Amino acid sequence: MVPSLLLALLSFWYGTLPGGATWSGSAVGFSAILCLALLGAPAWSDPLGLGRRLGLILPLALLAAAITSWCLSPVGRAGQVAILLLPAFLLAPAGVAHCWREPRRLQTGLDTVSLTVALVAGWSLVEWFRLESPRAAMPLGHHNLLAGWLVFLLPLTAAGLHRTGARRWLSAFALTIGTCAILATGSLLGVAALALQGVLAALLWPSLRLPLVAATGLAALSQVPRMLSILAITDLSSRARWLYLEAAWDGLVERPVWGWGPGSTPWLIARFLEPDPAVNPASQVVGDFHSLPAQMAFEVGLSGLALGSGLWLLFIARRWSLRGEGRSRPEQLAPLLGLAGGTLYLMGNAPVAVLALPAAAIITLGASLATQSKTTPRPARHRALFILLYLLPVGAMLLPKVLAQVHYDRAATAKTPTRALDEIGWAMDLDPRFPLYRARKSWLRGSLQGIDAESARLALQAAEEAQGIAPFWLTAGFMGMETSANWTADALMSARDLDALSPLPPFLMALNRPQHPEAPQWLAQAIRLEPRLSQTTRFLDRADLRPRTVEALRANGGDESLIATLESASPDGVPAGALGWSMDQNPALAFSLYAFRRRPWPTTLIRLPLRQ
Repeated sequence: MVPSLLLALLSFWYGTLPGGATWSGSAVGFSAILCLALLGAPAWSDPLGLGRRLGLILPLALLAAAITSWCLSPVGRAGQVAILLLPAFLLAPAGVAHCWREPRRLQTGLDTVSLTVALVAGWSLVEWFRLESPRAAMPLGHHNLLAGWLVFLLPLTAAGLHRTGARRWLSAFALTIGTCAILATGSLLGVAALALQGVLAALLWPSLRLPLVAATGLAALSQVPRMLSILAITDLSSRARWLYLEAAWDGLVERPVWGWGPGSTPWLIARFLEPDPAVNPASQVVGDFHSLPAQMAFEVGLSGLALGSGLWLLFIARRWSLRGEGRSRPEQLAPLLGLAGGTLYLMGNAPVAVLALPAAAIITLGASLATQSKTTPRPARHRALFILLYLLPVGAMLLPKVLAQVHYDRAATAKTPTRALDEIGWAMDLDPRFPLYRARKSWLRGSLQGIDAESARLALQAAEEAQGIAPFWLTAGFMGMETSANWTADALMSARDLDALSPLPPFLMALNRPQHPEAPQWLAQAIRLEPRLSQTTRFLDRADLRPRTVEALRANGGDESLIATLESASPDGVPAGALGWSMDQNPALAFSLYAFRRRPWPTTLIRLPLRQ
């Protein structure tokens, strides 16, 4: 029951997109993985059942490659937790297999998986109808994430169809409603993986060939309009994915062997992504490359990609070669179908930072291990050594990070700004290398005490630690302008390079360096992107820049109505509010959630007064 209970916890809140970003979600997620690893610790010499020669060598080689990549990473803090938990992730499937090593326990475990799938899929369909959403996404929080979770686990529910009584009906219900939920997500790769599983199942079970082929055909037909739009190059999602792949390739070319470090994608992707105005909105937050192989190549280089993908494929091949041994045939083949569909899904998706998906993969891997014939218990002393040599040291290193997240969550919900500043200060003290905490302290300090040199310095340090986060450089540049810091121009230039579609970096660059030959061009670019900037007091008060900006707009074929507005604007106009730049206002697109896996905290960072 332990694996199914942990799966349920991570699937209904603590491991979901919103729930996993809270301190309780992090604590439960870490504990769940470490708990399964503790159960699987006796199998340390061959945790994935690959055989004596490769069973230990390949996992150790992958761990060594990941550690080397992390040591060479320019943003080491981004992958610190991943490195600490990687041994636990490698041992966790063996923990699932330990719990399900007996036929009776395996049947009970698969039944509880079927129940969990039925509840999650049912919830997603109810919320889909109730909220009138375009795609089913709840309770995991994203349609692609839900599709991948179901792709891994849905075949496990089919293993109960050969039983009798209530178990068969539960399996049939979970299989049916789970299939409907995948279709409701509208995920092309989710449906493609489902179709692959249907074709493989039809080949493996000839007696069910007709209904399986019919269901697979209907699923494929549902994606015909999407495929036609992709072929016509009108599908924005596929065009965006192509840009992500190009960015991953550019990053790989610079560091091909070891990559940029585990977990570095959301902090560095903006350095390599060249956004398309027709596809990408300004200041878009991209948390992954939407392809696990591409992301692995970017983060751990070709060495890590070869070892990781080789380990995954070798596991599937090894389980396939042993399918004639041990348990009944459906219980052996069902996990392999889940892994086959999951492999296809991960080719075009990579939401692995949300623990619900790795948990589903671990359950599927463990179920496949559990059907192996040789599952003899190992001496319990291995668990004692595991606790002393790994669990206690890792727990000691993770505890300050969880406590820092506790203070961060308290700061985000504090009733007064002063209390929030105290809480975020404690969070920064506990986890000083996490740049979001330093940035938040800078922003809170600036709003409470006014922007001073210390607030600007903290903002610059946060930007330097994260390196590829455009909002950090932008706010650092703005604070640098307010305090006349000598690094202001460099910070604003970095913000513009990382977010080429945002109007604020060129606007502030021109105001910071009005005598620069390109200042009028920067202003013209900014005003074309956001015409309201032409009515801000900072622009209207600059009599030296306004005529030059009008000339730049005319030279580039600017809108005549916009030019007329600029020429007639008066610095003596009536105050009309302010133009603000905010973060985390939309929880579904929250910067903190996707870039740092922290709960959204709506904040207005820059206010530019307007005149009417």
